[in-house]
Amino acid sequence: MRRILPLILFSIFLGGCAAYKELSPKPELSPAERGYIELKDNDENFKLDKDGKYFIRFPKPERDQFTIVLRLNSKSALRYYLTDKFDDGKGDINRMKDEASGQDTISAYFVSTSVPEYFWVIDSVISDVNLAMTYRYMPQWRFTFENKYAEYKQILEDNTVERTTYNSIDNDFSFSDFPFSQELSRVQARTKKVRAMKEE
Repeated sequence: MRRILPLILFSIFLGGCAAYKELSPKPELSPAERGYIELKDNDENFKLDKDGKYFIRFPKPERDQFTIVLRLNSKSALRYYLTDKFDDGKGDINRMKDEASGQDTISAYFVSTSVPEYFWVIDSVISDVNLAMTYRYMPQWRFTFENKYAEYKQILEDNTVERTTYNSIDNDFSFSDFPFSQELSRVQARTKKVRAMKEE
């Protein structure tokens, strides 16, 4: 019995420990609309241990139709999500959609004033991480515009046609070796992308 009692107490102790460690940034997080703010533990970055589990509380925005944007150096080394309810990983979890899931360094989540706070939950740390991270609250329309502007600019750059051949056409130009079908396919593909951008 004396041997079993310490094992029982140890099991109770482990069962009572939280699976997730709360990170408390200093200074406290602010929902005010402004530029990117560093998320720090006083003057230092948070150190995340491999296989660790963490969470950070984000306050609700000041108005509806806002976005929490996270810019971080180690997106690929973390498995995380934002949720509006969190009980140490228990029960049903509403993993909110990352509006910037295709980007390497940014995550963004549309939030509202309907809940008192949000939780950024790190489920898994692939390797030790020195978390260099900034956050920003901004209206959804601004986030959409800023992201789409960069996307549209890239579409235009990718589909700009080289005019050398066109400019070289004169009375002496020979069309006998000109690859009409290939060029027509390229023009149609470019036109389709630019028209889709225009419609959007």
